[in-house]
Amino acid sequence: DPTSGSYQTHAHAPMLTLADVLFYKDIRHGRPAPQDEPSVTPLCDPDFTQLPPTLAISAECDPLADDARLYTDKIIRAGGRARWSNAKGLVHGYLRARKMVPRAAQSFTLIVETISAFANSAWPFEEPR
Repeated sequence: DPTSGSYQTHAHAPMLTLADVLFYKDIRHGRPAPQDEPSVTPLCDPDFTQLPPTLAISAECDPLADDARLYTDKIIRAGGRARWSNAKGLVHGYLRARKMVPRAAQSFTLIVETISAFANSAWPFEEPR
C-alpha cells in the first residue's frame, strides 16, 4: 500500500523514492501496471502455501522495507518457513557497498550463508520458542 508504512516513512529515501517505485512499476509493463496481479504485486496473492524456505531482505531506509516483512508474515501464517532481515540504517541497493560498509557486508554474508543452507535442504535459523 503506497499510502502507508515504509512507502510513506521513506518516500524520499536516497537511492529509491516512492515516485521511483511507482514509475518503475508502470514502465515495466509499458502501461499502468495490472492491479491485484501476483506477478506484479506478490503480496496480493491469496495463496502463500507451498513456497520454498524464504529469506526476505529489506533495507531500513527504503520505501519497500515493509513489503519484505509482510511477505515473510504471510508465508509463516500459511505454514511455511520464512525469515525477514532488515538492514538497519541502509538504503535500497546497499549490497553494492558490501566491500566498504560493514553492515552491508554482514547482510551479504547472511544472504550467502542462507542460500548455501537452503541448497543443502537446511533451515539455518533457530525456531522461535
